[in-house]
Amino acid sequence: MQVRVSPSATVVAVLLLLASLVVRTPAALADPAVTVTNCKSYAYECTPGYTGANAAGGWAWTRYGGSYATTPTGYHNCTLYAAWRLQKNGLADPGRWGNAVEWAANIGGGNHTPALGSIAWWGSERGGGRGHVGYVDQIQGSMVRVIADNYSSTKGYTAYDWMQAGTVDLFLHPHDISTTSDVNADGRDDLILHSGSTFSFDTAHNGATPDSTYRFGATTDRVYVGDVDGNGSDDIVLRRGNVFYFDTAHDGGNADSSYRFGNASDQVYLGDVNGDGRVDIILRRGNVFYFDTSHIGGNADSSYTFGVAADQVYVGDVNGDGRDDLILRHGATFSFDTSHNGGTPDTSYSFGLSSDHVYIGDVDADGRDDLILHSGTTFSFDTSHNGGTPDTSYSFGASSDQVYVGDSNGDGRDDLILRRGATFSFDTAHNGGSADTSYAFGSAGDTVEP
Repeated sequence: MQVRVSPSATVVAVLLLLASLVVRTPAALADPAVTVTNCKSYAYECTPGYTGANAAGGWAWTRYGGSYATTPTGYHNCTLYAAWRLQKNGLADPGRWGNAVEWAANIGGGNHTPALGSIAWWGSERGGGRGHVGYVDQIQGSMVRVIADNYSSTKGYTAYDWMQAGTVDLFLHPHDISTTSDVNADGRDDLILHSGSTFSFDTAHNGATPDSTYRFGATTDRVYVGDVDGNGSDDIVLRRGNVFYFDTAHDGGNADSSYRFGNASDQVYLGDVNGDGRVDIILRRGNVFYFDTSHIGGNADSSYTFGVAADQVYVGDVNGDGRDDLILRHGATFSFDTSHNGGTPDTSYSFGLSSDHVYIGDVDADGRDDLILHSGTTFSFDTSHNGGTPDTSYSFGASSDQVYVGDSNGDGRDDLILRRGATFSFDTAHNGGSADTSYAFGSAGDTVEP
C-alpha cells in the first residue's frame, strides 16, 4: 500500500547490472495525469518478490517450474509466474492446466472483464502457438498492467506492460482478489472501487454515482483496507516497497501517517490480532509471521513460526474472542492458530476440495468467522467449525462471477456479493438462487477493494 504522490516525470532508463538488462519505457494511459512505465528485464527486476527459483516448493513450481522453465538467463516461464501469483493469493493446487494456450479451456473459459488478480490470456497467435499468460496487478479505466515472465530458449525475461484491456484475448478468473469494507461506520460494508489513484465509494448502497471520490497514492501501490485507528470506519492503507501509508481522515491527498515495516517481498495481511479494535499489519516471510500491533513499524512487536511456506494464509476470528486468528490451508486441510503463538495448530480439520476457492466471513452472526468454499456456482459453508460435510450449501450466480464477502445490509451476517461486469448482485437472504438486490456501480475495468 502506498502514499499519494504527485506523478513524476516519465523516465526511460536502461540499467545494465551484472547480466541483467532492465528497460523502462513510458506507457500511454487514458488518464494523462498519471505517469507509469513499462519494464523489461533479463533477470527479475520487473517481478518484485519473484526470482523464478524461489517458486520451488509450491504447486506452481511442481506444475510449471524446473525443466519447463529452464533458460540461459534463469528460470523463466509465463505459466510459472502466473501460477506463482495465484498460489500467493491463496489458490490451492488446481492440477496442471498445460501450456498457456490451454489455460482458458482447462480453467473453464474467461471473459473480457479484467479484475485485480485475474489472468490475461492470449491464444495460439502468441508464443509460437503455445499461447501466453500474465498477471493483472493494476487496472486504470480501460487500461490494465500485466506482469509476466517470458520463456525463451535463448534469453528468458520478465516484464510488465500497460495495455488496453481490449488487446487481451480473454481474462481468466481462477482466483481474483476480493473484499469489502465499512468506510463510514454505519455497520454496512461498502463497495470501494479503485482505478488508477482514484477511489470511489458507494456508501448509500444504490450504485450509480459514487457517494464520494478522492485520489490517494500511485497506480502501482498495493491497496489494503481496514480500521487502523479504531474509530469504527475502515481506512485505505497503501504499500510501496516496505513503506505503509494510511488515510485515516478519508480525504485522500497526502497520507495521514506512514512508516516502514518488513521487506518489500513480504506477504501482507491485515487483522486485529490483539483485540484492541485496530487492524494490525501482519507480514509473512516463508513460514514466519511478524506482527505490528503498536502501529509504529520498525521492528516487529512479536513473531513466530506457523505452518510451512507453501500453505495458503487467511485471517479471521474463528473462535469469537475478538482477535483475528491465522488460518492455514494445505490441500483440503485447514489449521487454526487461536492461541496466537504458532507452532502446532490449536485445531485442524478437512473441508471441501483443494481446488475450491476459499472466503472468510461470519454468515450466521454468531461472532465467529466461517469458512466459505466456492466451486463453479456452488457455495458451501462450515458454520459449525468442524469441517467434513458442509452445514449448508446452495447455488448462486455464474462460475465466472467475481466473489466478495461482506455485511451489506447491517444485520450482522456477511453476505455473498457477486460482480459481473459493472453489476453487483447481493444474497442477503442467504439462500442463493436469484439475487435479493442488484445494481450497477462504476465500470467493469475498476478494481474492487476491501
